[in-house]
Amino acid sequence: MVSYEVESGRESFLRRVASFYEDEVGQKFAHVQWYDRGKDTLLNDAADPREIFQVLYCDNTSLSNLKAKVTTVFWPTPSFKEWAKEGGTESAALAEPPFPGDGDQEKDNCFFYRMR
Repeated sequence: MVSYEVESGRESFLRRVASFYEDEVGQKFAHVQWYDRGKDTLLNDAADPREIFQVLYCDNTSLSNLKAKVTTVFWPTPSFKEWAKEGGTESAALAEPPFPGDGDQEKDNCFFYRMR
């Protein structure tokens, strides 16, 4: 997953690179799948700032638009049985996404998604 900057000073968009290619004149591009932050959905400020959602849109962009690599993990929603047992408990409310590493990673560059 990479961040994709359109305007300076604005929060970067998040995109997953599906493939790279070069056009007939030698310019390098990436085909990217879009993801939106939770705050940019109906959830608005109720969303976890690290949760992202896959959007049914993709496009091609110049490699110069890709700014940084970010960590993204799939955090599946528990089964109904698990949710019924854990839902509403303090441990469920405090659960953290399963980011790789020792937990000291830069939180600004770590995101999770639950829906595909």
